[in-house]
Amino acid sequence: MGSPDRAPKDDLIVGAYYFDGWRNNPNHLTRSLTDSFAYRKPVWGWNSHGQMDREIRLAAGAGINYFSFCWYLRGNDEAGYKLDKYNQGLFEFDRKKGLGLMRFSILVANHEGSEISPGNWELASRLWLELFKKTYYLKVGGNPIITFFSIRSLVAQFGSVEKVNTAFKELKAKAVKAGFSGVKIAICVGSGTNECRQAVEAGADVLTGYNHAYEGIETERMAYPYEVLRRNSELTWDKIASFQLPVIPAVTLNWDPRPWSYGNALLSKSHWFTGYGASTCEESIRSVRIWLRNHRARNGELQMAVIYAWNEYGEGAWLTPSGSDSLLNGVKAGLAK
Repeated sequence: MGSPDRAPKDDLIVGAYYFDGWRNNPNHLTRSLTDSFAYRKPVWGWNSHGQMDREIRLAAGAGINYFSFCWYLRGNDEAGYKLDKYNQGLFEFDRKKGLGLMRFSILVANHEGSEISPGNWELASRLWLELFKKTYYLKVGGNPIITFFSIRSLVAQFGSVEKVNTAFKELKAKAVKAGFSGVKIAICVGSGTNECRQAVEAGADVLTGYNHAYEGIETERMAYPYEVLRRNSELTWDKIASFQLPVIPAVTLNWDPRPWSYGNALLSKSHWFTGYGASTCEESIRSVRIWLRNHRARNGELQMAVIYAWNEYGEGAWLTPSGSDSLLNGVKAGLAK
């Protein structure tokens, strides 16, 4: 594996978002998912407990350099953080040290139920710094990189963009005190001007995304071909790049949340895409490689992309083998020289 700290001139450092909702956790196993969408089931079953070695080897074998783990802190409870079932994949990866094959970063899932606020910022910062010190934590130019899921939530919790900016400066100062030259802060955004502007004013170093499934969609509750998703993703990257910060483009492989639509007010109204397979995975990866080559001057050493997703089975984007490894083969083909 090439060093994720610095991408070679003509190479791409690629990660995949890891949602740990499947480890001894039946909450997400709706009847629709297990019956009508059973083809999404990994070859080891819905429970991913004890599979980290296998997942690391599969991902690394396809050319994926790091997992970006969805990271949760509920309230101001360190004990709860350590016991939270949504963090156990991260802890298992930590115990395995990525098998020397992969690195990791975190996506702070600061949405409803796990908000980051002034009340838990000190605890969160200390926990992040502990992770940053891991030799296999993903660093860019020697700086650990951390991603925040929602700038809107941060502004709402802190009260203003200026207060978020101050908190970010405090985090960076603590990182310097801990021996780093700083921290690269990435914030997930869509194409909305206000959201992007808030991220910039808050002090983001990088703009990125979790997925761009809703970009450019005008009519819901219907199916769209994959090509619409790929095209809209590229247009979204272009819009985000117009805010003059480096961009880690989020490669949205697919979106089909129908297994989770029952009882969910948002997802029950959602559209979905058709045609997901190895060929679309390959096309998505080739598309982002071309985009990054065209934006190399702006991105500098950040020749990186992140895939949505390794295991978002309920939302229809996954790479784990479900009877075959064709999806991962598509990623591998897209990364081939």
